Amino acid sequence: MPAKGLRIWRGTLDHAVGTGAQGDGDGVGIATQFLGAPEAGIIRTIQIVGTDDQAVNLNMWLFDEQQTGVADNAAFAMPDADAAKLIEMVLFDTRRDGTNNVVSVETPNLAYRTAGGALWFQLQCVGGTPTYASGIMKIKLTIEF
Repeated sequence: MPAKGLRIWRGTLDHAVGTGAQGDGDGVGIATQFLGAPEAGIIRTIQIVGTDDQAVNLNMWLFDEQQTGVADNAAFAMPDADAAKLIEMVLFDTRRDGTNNVVSVETPNLAYRTAGGALWFQLQCVGGTPTYASGIMKIKLTIEF
């Protein structure tokens, strides 16, 4: 329940990812904007829903404005200019979660303010080489603002 005077925004997007094998350390999909997200708030939950049963950890890099990003399945190397836009990196440990289809961070409590009114993210594969045959992951956010 939000504090008095605050509101909750919930958003879901389909994040397109390549259907070939992803490399360890590579970008998973391209840099993407959460359309309609508040310009400032506190991220209360983040959930990634996949249908491909891939037990691999993912980093979600959150940015306060559009970043250069990396191509899908390309080595993740963040330019200095993008590092200045970084809000936070959140690790999703699917092996600890117990299910490979839904993984959540329930209480990240990440306060943010975007530079241009847009919240952006990029996913990175960590510790595995998954294949996302469906080509889609659902990303769900809950933000208090």
